[in-house]
Amino acid sequence: MKQNTPYHNYSIYTIVSLIRKAKKGDLTEEELLTLHQWINRNPRNRALYNRLLTKDQINELEGMLAKDTLGRYTQLIERARAKKVKRLVTYTSIVAAASIIVYLLFVPLFEDSVDLNKELVSIPDMDESDMITLHTGDFREGLVVRQDSVYEVSSLLREVSTDAPEADGLEPVVIRTPIGKTIAFKLYDGSTVYLNSNSRLFFYNQDDLQGERRVQLSGEAFFEVAKDEKRPFIVENNGREIKVLGTSFNVNGYETHDKFKLGLATGRVEISIKDIGYTKVLTPGHELTYDKTKNKVVQRAQDIHRMGLWRTGVYVFEDVSIVELTKDMEQMYPIHFVYEGDMPKHLFSGEISLKEEWKKVLNKLEMTNRVRFTIEGNKVTVRRHQENNVENN
Repeated sequence: MKQNTPYHNYSIYTIVSLIRKAKKGDLTEEELLTLHQWINRNPRNRALYNRLLTKDQINELEGMLAKDTLGRYTQLIERARAKKVKRLVTYTSIVAAASIIVYLLFVPLFEDSVDLNKELVSIPDMDESDMITLHTGDFREGLVVRQDSVYEVSSLLREVSTDAPEADGLEPVVIRTPIGKTIAFKLYDGSTVYLNSNSRLFFYNQDDLQGERRVQLSGEAFFEVAKDEKRPFIVENNGREIKVLGTSFNVNGYETHDKFKLGLATGRVEISIKDIGYTKVLTPGHELTYDKTKNKVVQRAQDIHRMGLWRTGVYVFEDVSIVELTKDMEQMYPIHFVYEGDMPKHLFSGEISLKEEWKKVLNKLEMTNRVRFTIEGNKVTVRRHQENNVENN
């Protein structure tokens, strides 16, 4: 029988995230209670917490981790603490079996995830393909916005140009984000939309004639829907519909991805997938994944604090293949991946700061000794690491 470690039931993501927030003084009462419970469970927890609050431990948190429990991670730190190590651990010190899940932490513990002074588009006369754009009727304009602000759509229409049409709702509005840019804005009904990189939202800025609030999404967005029992809020995404009255949820529906994901933080939503005649009511704390290649739907519990975490400048991935991970990276960085030969079967979990330069991210992925990358401009070739034959044994 496996003996529980003092870190039992606490994921590495949860503890590292709480310690990061504690360093910045951003803990809620509930989070503070959770952290105190973990600290008080065992003297080793308190000792680790005290060490991680010191800045000289930053490098230890930016290396490769293997296993999603903090107990194993702590053992690695304690073994490495007595000597200066160029990297946190070597591959041979952590691989136990072919079914290992590689956890990568690319987000500095003591660095703010979001630069509140950073403009998403800082040069007004830059190429339009690199700008967030607003399009309505015959009018189209690039936007200069800040990541820490939530904009009223009507205000955006008025402020970008005196030639913009009045926000009377007769013309649809399209807001598009390029790779590497995001925007938050408030719709006419008070609902807030956080539109992720390389995404597009189509909507009307007033009530339509159907007594409903309907938007069309291509890409990914987090919605905080204002409650209105008389007018349901409907999100369309490539043959899928999400119907809500008032709730918050994240939709990941990039056309280039094989999987569609819906995570519900609060309230209730009804998801309909026309391709397979599927309808399901989702409850908070659950994520639904639809694999378009297999016509398969899977639902599982998910930490609501992880849903839409990209809004804070952190990309979180859990149990994904290298192909899924790199497809997501194509939405965040101006790069394109091609795949050569068999890909590793191992799954990856972790988080990436969106401020991290993409070549550094690839270097850290290579630390797993699972994959190798060849970079030619913005083209990246992915190959399985040839020296690793664990999977074939």
